[in-house]
Amino acid sequence: MNTDKRKTNEDNSQRSNSEEVVKKELTEEEKARIEEYRQRTQVKPVKFKKAKGEPGTMAIGLQDPEDELLPAKMSEALGTADPDLQGHLLDQVVQTFRGVVSADGSDQDKGVETANRAMAILTGIQPRDEIESMLAVQMIGVHNMATHTLSLSMLGGQTFEGRQCNSTSQRRC
Repeated sequence: MNTDKRKTNEDNSQRSNSEEVVKKELTEEEKARIEEYRQRTQVKPVKFKKAKGEPGTMAIGLQDPEDELLPAKMSEALGTADPDLQGHLLDQVVQTFRGVVSADGSDQDKGVETANRAMAILTGIQPRDEIESMLAVQMIGVHNMATHTLSLSMLGGQTFEGRQCNSTSQRRC
C-alpha cells in the first residue's frame, strides 16, 4: 500500500513539474512592459571618478571622457547643452545629499558616489530644458531633505517634543 501511495505522489509531482515547464504565452501588455524595461536598462548615465585636485578640495572627473555620446548624455540628463550650466546644476544637486560637504570639509569618495547617484536620477527624470532641469534638481533636494527629516523623526529614544519637532519640520518642506 505504501508503494502505491508513493507512486501516486511521484506521478503527481512529475505532472506538476511538466505543467510548470510549459511556458505561458505573454500578453501584449506584458511584452510591452518587458520591452520598456529592456530599453530602460540600455540607458547608461554618465559616470564619475576621483580626479587630482588641490588638497582639501573635491575634484571629480569623468570616468570615460572619450565617450562619443558624452555631450548627448550630459544634455539629456541635465536638460541643457551648456557645459557651464551642466556643471552648476550638478554641483547644486550633489550638495543636497548628506555627508558630501560639511564643516570639516568635503569627502571626495562620497562626492563621486553622490555625483553618480545624482546623474542616475537625472538621467531617469530626463528634463527637456533648463527650467525642467532646475525643477529636477529641486525635486531631488526636497526629496533628500524630506527623507532625512523623516528618518530623524523615527529615531528611537526621542522625547515626544523632539519627535513632533522633527516630523513638523518635514511637513514644511
